[in-house]
Amino acid sequence: MKRLIRECDNGVNSAAVNALIRVAAYGTELAAARALSALQSVCEDREKAGTVIYACLRVSEARLWSAVSVPLLFRSSPDGLDRYLGSDSNTGQARDRDREYVVNALLSLARDRPERPEAAQYLAATDLPMLVTALVDAFKPDLPGGRHYLPDAAITAIALANPHVVPTPNTIGLAVAKGRTDLVDLTSAHTIDDLLFGCASEDPTMAKVCRRHLRALPPGPGRERLCSWALMEDGEATTAVVGAGYLPEHPEDRAALLFICQRWDEYDTFDPDGELLYRAYVARRHTNINYNISQIAWQSGRPDPATRYLAESPSSHGTSAAVDHHSKHGPSSTYGSDFGGHYGGFHT
Repeated sequence: MKRLIRECDNGVNSAAVNALIRVAAYGTELAAARALSALQSVCEDREKAGTVIYACLRVSEARLWSAVSVPLLFRSSPDGLDRYLGSDSNTGQARDRDREYVVNALLSLARDRPERPEAAQYLAATDLPMLVTALVDAFKPDLPGGRHYLPDAAITAIALANPHVVPTPNTIGLAVAKGRTDLVDLTSAHTIDDLLFGCASEDPTMAKVCRRHLRALPPGPGRERLCSWALMEDGEATTAVVGAGYLPEHPEDRAALLFICQRWDEYDTFDPDGELLYRAYVARRHTNINYNISQIAWQSGRPDPATRYLAESPSSHGTSAAVDHHSKHGPSSTYGSDFGGHYGGFHT
């Protein structure tokens, strides 16, 4: 025991730390008290605390967690985590790296170990700048202007519960869910992409709020972007567009959307001869939108603009035999891999 304590005090040997944690959890009453006291002393030294804190966050056994990690990290005065992570940020590169390890371990614990609620409860209440920043950063895109990768339900719920987590203009999902729509441009096409991403959040609050905003968009590029996603049969976009009654401004896009959403009364009134739909089809050759149009035509028994296009432009598919193949076997057999993930051609 004395050797372990000495090794801990002298250089924070990780093997000695792990051994002391086990003694503190499983040793006799006297040995456990001495081991816990030694670990507590190291935690009070900001230069050495990182090794003990990281080891406590990484313990695998429930008894190690309840007997050692919880008292040291969450119930000491002040909390071991507060003391370590709230210390002067000008600590040198090595200390900063060690603290990042601790932050990542704490976030991972809150995300992956629901049976250890102390980590999530701590994060939901903390005002430490390093942790608050980490929670906000979880909602930022990897690259400026890139798509957002929302955190899972646990981290999302923590960020929404923590009053100190303040969204920024480039954390659109977080800003909307926190009620900070003053930070969000709902007319922006980029915003719509992020709201659609938010609808897929594992956190029900985030998903519900994003869906609600998609159904209350003002006219402009944002609404047009949502209609464009509906043209490609994105499920969330289609549901929002149909529920809110949105229609694209461009006539060809409007005809295509009415057709794809099978709003037949409106479509027949707007495009009675199918000319707008045909022009939309021609403008989007080899795209997912064309494939969707052909599928809906095939399923509903309505004229498929592909048939006319292939008849009028047989060279585009080699011979008129393509028309016969299409009419017998449907759009998927005619176009095969032509539509493999290609988007584009819609008006914004």
